[in-house]
Amino acid sequence: MNGITLEGVNVWQGNSKILYHLHCQLEMGEFILLTGDTGSGKSTLFQFLSGIKPLTFEGQCHLLGKDISLMTPVQRATIAGTVFQKAYRQFTMKNLRSELTFTLENLGYGYKKIQERIHQVTIDSVTQHLLDRPFVQLSGGEQQRSAIAVLLAMDVPILLLDEPFASVDDKSRRSLMKLLFELSQKGKLVIVSDHDTNGYSEYVSRVLHIQEGCLQTVPITTLSNHSVISLEQEGSSSEKFFTYQNVVKEGLWSIPDFSLEKGITTLTGDNGVGKSTLLRAMVQLTKVKGNFLYEEQKITKRNRSKFLTLTVQEAMHQFVTLMPKDELNFGMKRFSHAHEWQERILSETSLGSKLDTSLMYLSGGEQKLIQLICMLSLDIPFLLLDEPFTGLDKRSCQLIGEWMKWNQHTHHQQLLVVSHRLAPLEGVSQHHIQITEQTLQKGGIPYGKTV
Repeated sequence: MNGITLEGVNVWQGNSKILYHLHCQLEMGEFILLTGDTGSGKSTLFQFLSGIKPLTFEGQCHLLGKDISLMTPVQRATIAGTVFQKAYRQFTMKNLRSELTFTLENLGYGYKKIQERIHQVTIDSVTQHLLDRPFVQLSGGEQQRSAIAVLLAMDVPILLLDEPFASVDDKSRRSLMKLLFELSQKGKLVIVSDHDTNGYSEYVSRVLHIQEGCLQTVPITTLSNHSVISLEQEGSSSEKFFTYQNVVKEGLWSIPDFSLEKGITTLTGDNGVGKSTLLRAMVQLTKVKGNFLYEEQKITKRNRSKFLTLTVQEAMHQFVTLMPKDELNFGMKRFSHAHEWQERILSETSLGSKLDTSLMYLSGGEQKLIQLICMLSLDIPFLLLDEPFTGLDKRSCQLIGEWMKWNQHTHHQQLLVVSHRLAPLEGVSQHHIQITEQTLQKGGIPYGKTV
């Protein structure tokens, strides 16, 4: 049975034509991977299909044989459910239990059925332990898993997932991918948009690629399938520059004494172990017990900007202007050659043509790239980056990695990177640390199954 049929579909966002002459038939029971460069229109396609954003279009589009031009947004939502790229934006209640209850009540379920559904979907999505925790206290990966749980509870026939594993740890990623495959085997149409293609080859029936606004099928054999990524380099500096001194966050971790070595360091750990919390504590945004020392100088709220700064997961939370060109020109002290790096990235990606477009209208990946360009330009000794590769295509990741190495080598900037997407860090990361068993440890097992 046809799940989605597109015939000569063109889609506009405002005055900009994003998608061109889409022709395809997607069958129920398929598991499809959707790829494409940053800003190519993957999210726009999902928004168009699900009706969550009013977009102008022409051509014919049918969901389960029904013409979408004759359907209300609510009717479309009951057929095609979406997990947003930024999961927190789709929550309306304070925690997962309330969100699931609210969703199921609106679908007409009674109390007993609601409890049964909550029990089953939280087992399937491994979110039982998240049910009563406020969304604002969850990590990015935990929020994404919660959003998937809500989508499963709705039991829609078509599932559209936009970068659903961007902040999810490797174990959860593999578990959820297998779950989505099983749902497709039961007759649902599952479409996942992702820049990280590792692990999909054993599950997907097709790979669709958006290029210059058009859809094309590419061979499954083109998907990457890496196994181990090296996060450490021989001959890297052993000189210590940053110290954790009896740092404790109740319920998360206790770090009696630990030091970072100069260079580019990758921090890994499962969802919810407190990686982002640790970064926030280092820049004095989260209160913890203990001290942080940079070159033996204690970090305080007064002097933190002299030593270090944080690139947060949500790019929009870091912008201070409305336009990309204004953000790039915002008056902060920059490294020499920063302008040359900015020009290189703008010329080698789609951003160069979007400097006069509101930041609000850029894709999540484009927003992230603007954020990284701004932060890597800053003349600051120690830069913390929290999930910097979310939404970025392979070329953008390569450029950012090269710039990170340039800053470290040329300006002796130290970098600490938290990421579940590790392929861009191969040949870039020099040291590897992890949060495990509620403390910070050096090195450990090889990482990199999430590529």
